[in-house]
Amino acid sequence: MCVFRPGIHKIWYKNKGGDTPVIKGSNLTTGWTLDSGSVFYATVYVAPGRVWVDGTLGTEQTAKGNCVANYDWYYDDVADELYLYSDDSGPKDPDDYNSPGVEVANRGKCLDLNGKDNIVVEGLTLAHANYSGIRGATASSNIIVRNCICEWNVNHGMDFVGSSAYSNVLVDSNICRYNGGHGIYFAGDGSDCTIKRNQCYENGKYEGSTSNQSGIKLFGNGSTISGFVIEMNDCYANGKTTGTAGVEGQGIFEADHIDASTGRPSPNSKTLCGHIDVDPDGLPEFIWTPYYPAGSVQGKVTTTALAGELKPQSGKVEYHPATIKGFFEDYYLISIGSLVLMGATGGT
Repeated sequence: MCVFRPGIHKIWYKNKGGDTPVIKGSNLTTGWTLDSGSVFYATVYVAPGRVWVDGTLGTEQTAKGNCVANYDWYYDDVADELYLYSDDSGPKDPDDYNSPGVEVANRGKCLDLNGKDNIVVEGLTLAHANYSGIRGATASSNIIVRNCICEWNVNHGMDFVGSSAYSNVLVDSNICRYNGGHGIYFAGDGSDCTIKRNQCYENGKYEGSTSNQSGIKLFGNGSTISGFVIEMNDCYANGKTTGTAGVEGQGIFEADHIDASTGRPSPNSKTLCGHIDVDPDGLPEFIWTPYYPAGSVQGKVTTTALAGELKPQSGKVEYHPATIKGFFEDYYLISIGSLVLMGATGGT
């Protein structure tokens, strides 16, 4: 994990020449002991969100006894022991894996930008963090993240979640893939940020993911997100599509629980999420009765031509055409909620 010290400005953290440095939040874990059958254990002091064996993602189980297939794993947080099923025509000592071995997610982030200003991060790969590849935004400004790869992180590829105001963050030409949460996630009190030319795919899809994740998500979370520009991003195949929690994810998801007519937190038909399901008035314009199951669960889709005609909303988010493939194929998934496409802000 890299933590930038306060007071140091104009730091450029990038690759040299054609190399792509990899910063990982995982540890190579050794010192395995046979427990029984083909199940081994090793001491691990931090509960991991993901485990890899020679680059193959393992499958988390809820009990040691459920580890019955190769690379099944279970973490005992009382004994601080990680159990792993390892078999190759008989029990195989996990210490014998060497490409590169058993990697266990450990550190919460690969790069910590909270409270930092005037930082450029370029040309890096950030992977295996126990939360996010890049975490930042609280009291931060003038941050550029460009030409990076954020992959296989337990939660988000990169997230900018501010408990205090942040501004002027540029996320440009990155690849965010295979993360357990969203590819790119902005939340809290942020302003004047740009998200452009990024590829976000297969986030929230694999083992250890939660359902209904997005390529890009913006969430006010009781605060104000304003002055954002999102353009030319390629988002597809995000979200789980199998299993008990299988829900198709979104390309770009914009969310907020602020009533646009009052400015107060109150999920209803006038919030960015469009929570008609908890609104006693429903949405008469769509003949939706009170508490009708619609809004945040409803995807808004438009064609290429119509997407090009969208106008920016003052103080809100400006969208430009971006390729959203997969579930909607040749359509653009612009927003979940009613603000951008439906105009349902304070009754306008």
